[in-house]
Amino acid sequence: MQARLGEFELATKTHQHGWQHYDLSDAFPNWMMNQKRITPYFKRPGLLKTKYSYFFEDLVEQIITNIEPSHTEKDVLCLSSCGTLFGFLSISDLLKAISKRVTGRVVLFFPGEKIDNVFRLLDATDGWGYQATTISN
Repeated sequence: MQARLGEFELATKTHQHGWQHYDLSDAFPNWMMNQKRITPYFKRPGLLKTKYSYFFEDLVEQIITNIEPSHTEKDVLCLSSCGTLFGFLSISDLLKAISKRVTGRVVLFFPGEKIDNVFRLLDATDGWGYQATTISN
C-alpha cells in the first residue's frame, strides 16, 4: 500500500479533492527522542506505559498542526503506517480524536482485517467499527 500512495493521491486530486499525507512511521521514535531523560526508559521499558497518553495527545496535536490551513471538508487526510503505532496507542482512539478536529475524509492505511464491519489491527483486540470502506484485502 505504501508504494501505491501516489496512485491514491492522484485519484483523489483527479476528482477535485485535496490530499494531505501524514506518515506515522517515525512518530513514536521521534516523540521519544524529544523527551527529557529517556535513558531510564531504555533500561526499564515498562516505565513507558505511563507516558503513552502523553504520546497520544502530542501526536494528535502534531497531526492537527501539520494540516494545511486551506484543508476543507472536500479534502482527504491520509494517515499511513498506522501499524507502527501497535502497542503504543489505539488506532480507533486516534481516528476519533482526529475526526473531531478535522473536516473532510480521513483515510487510514494499516495492516489488519475486516470481518463484517469490524476492523482489527494486527488481530490484537476485539476490533472496532466505523464509517469505513475496505479498499484492499
